[in-house]
Amino acid sequence: MSDIGIEGILFFYTILLVGVAMVSVHYRKKYEELRAKLLKEEEAGKIKQREKEKEIKIDEDNGKMEKGFHITSVCRNDIIQMIEDQMDDGDELKAVMLIKAVENITDREMGAIASNLSDNFCDCCFWDSLENVFKRIVAEKNG
Repeated sequence: MSDIGIEGILFFYTILLVGVAMVSVHYRKKYEELRAKLLKEEEAGKIKQREKEKEIKIDEDNGKMEKGFHITSVCRNDIIQMIEDQMDDGDELKAVMLIKAVENITDREMGAIASNLSDNFCDCCFWDSLENVFKRIVAEKNG
């Protein structure tokens, strides 16, 4: 080692430090490239997420506009009440027979009654009623 001398050792360490610095610069550059790529991908992911959130909001708004609300239903007791309301005092036997018929009606037949009632309601007065009720509710709200 004495043949190299102090100048040789200093030269060797200088070369070593320059090499380390070059490697450090190289890896620093790679690190910055990778970091920039990751930031770009992260931003692209955020943009994609925002677009997805907008799509979900649009879907929710469309769902809101298509959401149905229950108007009415019919049950066997409704039919019995109708029979009782329409019967005169002298028609008790007829009323009992009709009520017995109501008690024996099937769910499928009740479904057919409900479907026909719905069709009749839409055909005769649904749209006019909808318009009138809507206008009344808006007027009350803006009151």
